[in-house]
Amino acid sequence: MAAADPEPTVPYPSRFWWLTRLSLLGLLLAAALAGLRGWWGWEARRRLDRELAPVIAAGWPVRAEDALPGPVPDLENAAAYLQRAIAAEAFGNTPAASSYSFPDYPPFGAQWETLAAKSVTMNAPVFPLVRKARDYRRFNWGTIFRRPVIAILLPHLNNARQLANTVGDAAVYAHLHGDDAAALEMIRDLRHESAGVEVEPFMVSHLVGVGIEALADARLQVIATGLTIAADEEVETAAGAGVGRAPLWATPNPAPRPATRAQVRTLIAELLDERDAADKIQYAWAGERAMHLDMADWFGSMGPVVRPMFEHDALRMLAYDRALVDAAAEPTWPAARARLAAATAALAPTAPAPPIASMTRWTTAPPARRVPIDYTRLLSFNFLSGMTTGRATGQSLFVRAERRMGAVNLAAHLFRADRGRWPEALDELVPKYLPAVPRDPLAADDRPLGYVLAKAALPDGGDRPVVYSVGRDGVDQTMGNATALPKLPSFGWQQTADEWRDIARWAPPASATRPSTQAVTQ
Repeated sequence: MAAADPEPTVPYPSRFWWLTRLSLLGLLLAAALAGLRGWWGWEARRRLDRELAPVIAAGWPVRAEDALPGPVPDLENAAAYLQRAIAAEAFGNTPAASSYSFPDYPPFGAQWETLAAKSVTMNAPVFPLVRKARDYRRFNWGTIFRRPVIAILLPHLNNARQLANTVGDAAVYAHLHGDDAAALEMIRDLRHESAGVEVEPFMVSHLVGVGIEALADARLQVIATGLTIAADEEVETAAGAGVGRAPLWATPNPAPRPATRAQVRTLIAELLDERDAADKIQYAWAGERAMHLDMADWFGSMGPVVRPMFEHDALRMLAYDRALVDAAAEPTWPAARARLAAATAALAPTAPAPPIASMTRWTTAPPARRVPIDYTRLLSFNFLSGMTTGRATGQSLFVRAERRMGAVNLAAHLFRADRGRWPEALDELVPKYLPAVPRDPLAADDRPLGYVLAKAALPDGGDRPVVYSVGRDGVDQTMGNATALPKLPSFGWQQTADEWRDIARWAPPASATRPSTQAVTQ
């Protein structure tokens, strides 16, 4: 009889000893990853809260919905009157909205006159509403907040820009037909609309507002060069001007009416009032910062596991935004540009952009050696690739220079009305016509705006007064030298070596000018 098999001393069937150990190792690894994810999230939130603390303490918004203007009763809402004006507007009938281009200086030609007269007639209901809006300082455009903030539509911006074209051309039309009182009041209407567009915390709103301000300044330059000013100190207010006379807005056949000295002085004071000039662009950048935070939070809510990655990316965007807000407070363009250049050098990423981010911007030449893509900068690459160029800050300072040159233009005309001549230097305008000679915000050394009085330089033998800024490069290439002045009248932004603005109206010989009207080839 065969002996029985020995009693088994090991598990049967055989157990894999390594399976238990792997399971235990997996649990330990999962716990470690959970702990690491918890620490990662805690650290990201701690750093983000630390960076946001001074922002909150300074009163800047960190949520876009907090920056939107509060409710305003319709009867006190300037935006409501402007929206009614937009609804009543006959679009596309004004010269600035046509498919024609015109000279930069009068005379603009028969085509311009035809279009402007038609626009003034068809938009007769618009101008009183724009004037009524000026009675109120609070704006609410009815923008509805939703996430993501970057997807919020702002249709009123295009409409506001078109309204500015209509009002601006009507102001010039009133001036060319002798109604300078109405022309100056309509410039003030435009500047009020510009301020109202900027109340929302979006950089695009600020840029449209700056664009409307630039439009108003350019129209004012044209009007000021041929301005007629009443000989006495009679004050004709907007409220009392309608008694027995045409209202202070454009009409198809205006009666000749000079601007009053009170009107000119009021507009000079408004042009030089820059108490909130830096605040406006800082507020716009603060709104952009809130938008970046919202975008990081929105992406994080869709991927909770990698939420700390987006919060760390938000920290990078905050660093850029802080540099932009600080640069916007600088009084000159060279100082702002230097601050932005330093921030760019300190904060610029070294790795190439992720594919999703690089689709939204122009790519540069590939590096000499392959660098791993930095996917942790998905948002900061996308939203900040072009922001440190400072274009928006530069535009604000360029318009500030334009506004100051417009004030000098008006003051020089008041001086001439009193003295019968142009000032030999801008110091002659102080203190009766200007509180001080305005500084040039495009110059690095805080110098005043430049001025040249070219003797007998005009075709009729008259003197040619020109106020100027050193322009984008910050270098004064005129230095009081009349021979450096351009050969054609200068109105509006030229992007030349220096930015010259004629104060006296003149036209070169016909052979030196381009055609008065030409169709724009699309």
